Amino acid sequence: MLASRGRRLWQEPEDREVAVEFVTIYHLVVEGMLGLTGQHFMIRYNEQAGTLPGFVEGFSNVARDEHRHVAFGAWFLRDMARRDRRYADAIRRTLVEVVPIADGVLRPNWMQNMSDEDVALFGVSGQNNADLRRAGAVAPPEGRHGRRDAALSAGRSRVRCGRPPVRRR
Repeated sequence: MLASRGRRLWQEPEDREVAVEFVTIYHLVVEGMLGLTGQHFMIRYNEQAGTLPGFVEGFSNVARDEHRHVAFGAWFLRDMARRDRRYADAIRRTLVEVVPIADGVLRPNWMQNMSDEDVALFGVSGQNNADLRRAGAVAPPEGRHGRRDAALSAGRSRVRCGRPPVRRR
């Protein structure tokens, strides 16, 4: 999926809908859902076990950088969704296609008999949904965070990376 979107983007770099699909898969799903979840689990496990302190320190730095990548993707997707509804639809369509596969990675066969609580201990959290809401791809829960969601939709995000630099040609 990612490779096919990458090839299409390489062949048609002006196709913004393909760019939206690519960023959705790479930044939100691969880096956000899979990468950060795996990193969080490995860091937390080693912290709790008191093992590999050098690894924990270094991998924590990698995870911090990964957060910036996800934040960039969320910023880009939110901006594109605001520009044109078809980009918001592309985000949703891509997530419907890809998230079930990512869920299979987060819940491998050996975890099928685990409770949701045990899976949460594995490292899966509600952060993924927050990232998707920030990108404009998932509606917030009804009435749960009215002011915060109004602030997000008005462009006042808690993403702290700022806008990416503009590259001049």
